Amino acid sequence: MKKILFVFYTIYSITLFSQEKTLDSILNFKLTKNDIIWQKIYPVNDSSKIVNIKNQIQSQEFTHKLKIVNNSYNGRSENYGKRLVKNTPYYATWGFDTFLKIEFKKNKYRVTASDFIFRGPLLNIYGAQKKQDYPLKLNIIRKNKFKNNRKSLKVLTKLDSILNSKFIIKETKENNW
Repeated sequence: MKKILFVFYTIYSITLFSQEKTLDSILNFKLTKNDIIWQKIYPVNDSSKIVNIKNQIQSQEFTHKLKIVNNSYNGRSENYGKRLVKNTPYYATWGFDTFLKIEFKKNKYRVTASDFIFRGPLLNIYGAQKKQDYPLKLNIIRKNKFKNNRKSLKVLTKLDSILNSKFIIKETKENNW
């Protein structure tokens, strides 16, 4: 009986301690070649809503710098200057920008964001000025996997909700009375 318990305990402890808690994808974020990519496909019921989303892209402050190339929008976004959430890591207290690519197909469009950079403060050190930027990949990735801790998950969750809110089609209300 003691031998059976010993074998069971040994196998159980080996399986418990051999599991790694690293992640390849969280929410709409994926890791590819040591870079963080946020990608989401939005369905569209009719083609008139595609026109609405294109107008929305050109009118939003976050996406107005994007250039039209072959039925898609490419370019660097404008700096989102708000703090992400309270009690976040230092780098997340600054605004961020990202490289965006928005592609349109029949009844859907895909938004891809990569190269997230938090634009930090301008530092003056002995009369020399240096801009301190914080790439997201340096703060969230460890050993080619996402860090699996509370602060990293909090930052990625907030980034996901911000990007989702920027690319959902907003309905225009008509005042017909």
